[in-house]
Amino acid sequence: MTIQDDVFAEENKKGSGSFFKFEKIGDKVLGYYISEKMQEGQNGFKPQMVYRLEKEDGEIVNVSVKLYTADKVGAVKPGQMIGFKFEGEFETKFANKGKDIGVYVTQKFKTSNPELDALGF
Repeated sequence: MTIQDDVFAEENKKGSGSFFKFEKIGDKVLGYYISEKMQEGQNGFKPQMVYRLEKEDGEIVNVSVKLYTADKVGAVKPGQMIGFKFEGEFETKFANKGKDIGVYVTQKFKTSNPELDALGF
């Protein structure tokens, strides 16, 4: 078996990720930061920032937040663990209530070396 065969093994395939949905207060998602992109506003909705995270189990998720929430994230680095939590609701001038999403940025980074992970690095 070659390195290429190993890399392209089915168990190594990563999906594009599903969107995490904040449905009830207390819902949260935690993962290692992969990337972010601006999603233009559509159908009367304002632009949002979409964060791509890899959860501890390897699942890829996309988290879409309003720009005022994205401002709380600051400068995160690839592999840095961040979390988002639905902490409450607030009234808006629209029919739907707004969601207060808390942002949690840790100093924990994902390492790609399982031997170092086992040692706590």
